[in-house]
Amino acid sequence: MDQTNADIAADNDEYWTYLSAHFPTSNKFSNLENAYCGMLAHPVFNALQRYQTEINSETSYFLRTKLKDKLLDVKHMLAEFCGVDSSELLITRNLTEAIYIVLRRSFKRTHHSSINRWSIRFLPILEKVFR
Repeated sequence: MDQTNADIAADNDEYWTYLSAHFPTSNKFSNLENAYCGMLAHPVFNALQRYQTEINSETSYFLRTKLKDKLLDVKHMLAEFCGVDSSELLITRNLTEAIYIVLRRSFKRTHHSSINRWSIRFLPILEKVFR
């Protein structure tokens, strides 16, 4: 299904039916909270399984010989998708780690920025998380 942002409205049942078919569902409960643990769409889950199988079968060989190139490929694809140069992107493990990096760099640069007030408050907490 080819959709533009203009076509994706809350009342576009055709689009939302198409999209929801890509996600697993359970008849045992209604999942109203995705912040705690979001589900992967079937294509994402299948790709993850393929990569996990490749890593499991090649173990340290994969990590030593292929991982760096695969991560660079992902970075270049993300850069193209975002319309920026890949040197402007940093891939982190999660949002908390990304915020930690931003706050830490902000804290080192200046003691007068508004972001620095947040750095002073949250940097010690995040440093404990990433030790």
